Amino acid sequence: MSDDHPTSDPSRTLLGGVLLFYMIGITVVITVMPFRFRMPTHLDIHTIGNARDLIGNVFLFIPTGFLYALFRRTGRWTSVLEATLVGATLSLVVESAQLLLPERETTISDLVTNTIGAGVGAVLYLLARRRLQSRGGDAMLLELPLVNLLYLLIPLGWSCALAIGRDAPRSWLLLLPGAIGALVIAQVYRHRLHHLRHIPRGMLVLVTVGWFLVAAFPALMRFPVRMGLFAAILGLMTWLIALPAVDPALRERRFEIPTLRNVLLLFGVYLVLTVMWPSAWSAVSHSFVGIVFPVDDIPLRYLLRLVETLAAFTLLGYLLAEFLGRRTGRGYLGPLLLALVLNTVGFEILRALRADYPFLWGNALATLGMAAIGAAVYRLQRRVWRARRWFGADGTA
Repeated sequence: MSDDHPTSDPSRTLLGGVLLFYMIGITVVITVMPFRFRMPTHLDIHTIGNARDLIGNVFLFIPTGFLYALFRRTGRWTSVLEATLVGATLSLVVESAQLLLPERETTISDLVTNTIGAGVGAVLYLLARRRLQSRGGDAMLLELPLVNLLYLLIPLGWSCALAIGRDAPRSWLLLLPGAIGALVIAQVYRHRLHHLRHIPRGMLVLVTVGWFLVAAFPALMRFPVRMGLFAAILGLMTWLIALPAVDPALRERRFEIPTLRNVLLLFGVYLVLTVMWPSAWSAVSHSFVGIVFPVDDIPLRYLLRLVETLAAFTLLGYLLAEFLGRRTGRGYLGPLLLALVLNTVGFEILRALRADYPFLWGNALATLGMAAIGAAVYRLQRRVWRARRWFGADGTA
């Protein structure tokens, strides 16, 4: 099937825009935390940062460039130029905002490396698109509902890596989102790409390793050896899962539901571990139990964990919507709403049982809201693919 489809479908355009906006939103949030803006007494602009920051800034903007090119879907090199300009504009906004943050530094080299990262992301999309088409595949595979999990996992990986702080053992939690990504990549390969010419499993391993390093880049900057080991483990996992051949008669037939079931299991383990992991929030006072923290009193570690939770529940909302939508067809909204409420409130209650964490209704509502957004993204995805007749009558793709 060719990828030369019109890009004027409003639902498809909206879906691409939502994914891009979400990625940009998370990028802005993690670069301007802790949001304590102050008017500077003088402008302090540096020329160049350290090597670690330069590499990290490239990685940070790769997803934005990739999703912009995916959103444009022109398949032309002009999309690379556009993505680069978008990256430069976004970076300029971020660096300007950091002038008002005493905890941050504005650096010209950050602007340059962020811009390069956006351009690299767009080039990667273009190369992946053309590789698929040249080998007899369909570039629309980059927009599969299951593949969208890879895009939504990246902000979760960033926030999880940032929340590690000085708690180095917590970096092991990154293996769980990484394993989800490896599983998705391997299963899509087995059922949609295994029959194509000259797309070997070795390339699949490189995709997994590269995706994980981008998703975990804040931890990569602190623990390069450990993250390299994790990437190798996930690459091997991808290779092994993709190894068994699929009966041609079964290929592409409802492989998503078993895959989603395994993904939900791994993700459930991840959520439980984030609750049970020893916390560094003992300084948080229970006098804040209620609605929300006063802005100036929010500890940075708390903010990082909050962003991690919001990213996690955005992904959970998408996951539950896709799983229930594929299993039950049209009548899944009621069970989905119940599942979202139970998961978000239950998660906040479990955390509040700890002696060092306050229960905040504002957190529960924000978490539920992000889960609803994740579910809405899948609803939009479903509409796009149903319009393109990739969905069957039961809602499967």
